[in-house]
Amino acid sequence: MATDTKQRIIGSAIQLFAERGYQATTIAEIAKASEANAGSVYFFFQTKQDILLAVLDSYCEGIE
Repeated sequence: MATDTKQRIIGSAIQLFAERGYQATTIAEIAKASEANAGSVYFFFQTKQDILLAVLDSYCEGIE
């Protein structure tokens, strides 16, 4: 279940970063889009930059 939440957060971040850009996207928006509370987001990622790194890792795994 925790992995599902983490993947939803990453998936939502991918979409929001693509639509709005990294700077314009807030953690609150990522939480809302992923249907997770802010505490869950911060459980997996300390900062928005950590979310970006997970997004990039996910992207790299997808092209390998």
